[in-house]
Amino acid sequence: RLGVDWGITDSFRLRSVYSTGFRAPNLVEQFTQASTFPITENWCEFTDLRNDITDTIRDNCGALGYDGLYEQGFQYQANLAQTAAADDLQPEESTNFSLGLVVTPTALPNMRLSLDYFDIEVDDYIDLPDINFMAYTCLDSANFSAAACDVFSSPYGGDPGTGIEVSDIGLMQDASTPLENLGTLTTSGIDFAFDYFWDINLGNASTLDFTIAGTWLNEYEKDFGALGKIDYKGTAGGNYGVSVFPEWSVNTNLALNADNWSVAWRMRYLDESKDLYRPANITDDGVAEDILVHDLTASYAIGSFDFILGVDNVTNEEPSQFHSGFEYHTAPGVYDTIGRYYWFKLTANF
Repeated sequence: RLGVDWGITDSFRLRSVYSTGFRAPNLVEQFTQASTFPITENWCEFTDLRNDITDTIRDNCGALGYDGLYEQGFQYQANLAQTAAADDLQPEESTNFSLGLVVTPTALPNMRLSLDYFDIEVDDYIDLPDINFMAYTCLDSANFSAAACDVFSSPYGGDPGTGIEVSDIGLMQDASTPLENLGTLTTSGIDFAFDYFWDINLGNASTLDFTIAGTWLNEYEKDFGALGKIDYKGTAGGNYGVSVFPEWSVNTNLALNADNWSVAWRMRYLDESKDLYRPANITDDGVAEDILVHDLTASYAIGSFDFILGVDNVTNEEPSQFHSGFEYHTAPGVYDTIGRYYWFKLTANF
């Protein structure tokens, strides 16, 4: 790790860090066999309307008996079995670079502004291949000849000898594959922050603080080797329906402070993100809409006791929904799914 922190003047400071990382595969990754149940996309649904598939996929879907307006109507889960990792599973190696500027103008001593560019790259990262893109790659090959077809446990689209119609069992069959060193994971962007406080005289309130901080995501790209690359920037539904990668994410906070009490208003903003698997022209929920959530908190100190009251999601905003969302067509780890709720906290210091 090498870092530089250079005070150019009293008002401007440059900072930069370059570091490397190393992670050997752990015992679980090397020896565990398990089953996962990822959200899967049927690429043969609405082939006459989709703008995210190739003519080869349309032809192969037609050969399997799917007409151009076949509708399954929902996402479902296949069984993706994680088999024992290959004997030659290699360590992950990473590089991390950041370059930032901090501005604390002497003319405005209560202000601070920072901009930091980051670039992170993980080589030979360990993961399972994305089952949806294995299916896409298989369908996009003549006579289902791609190596990706080999991970599925039955002939793609079902076995005609069973007498079961292809449309009855769906395209996505069970699959099995080991953990692999897939390729390179790269992410970059800019973190920014601005804060300012005013000395005031309002009752016994002494300061008013304002902070805004956020991230602009330039890329979040995974290399799946023979399956190609995916840039998750601005998408919803990665990691099988649970991850969202908005281009912009911003938090603000405005707080009024006194010696023994404070009140604060926080806003959380997430930019809109397109469904990773579903184009908007074949679903009503092809985009996770942008969202702005408001929170209020108030605290009061009496002797050794601190009382804190809060209202989260004051305006009762509904979570942004998208077709490939794993739960309630959304991502509960990203968006509020409870709605407006109230809470309190009591701490004692002796």
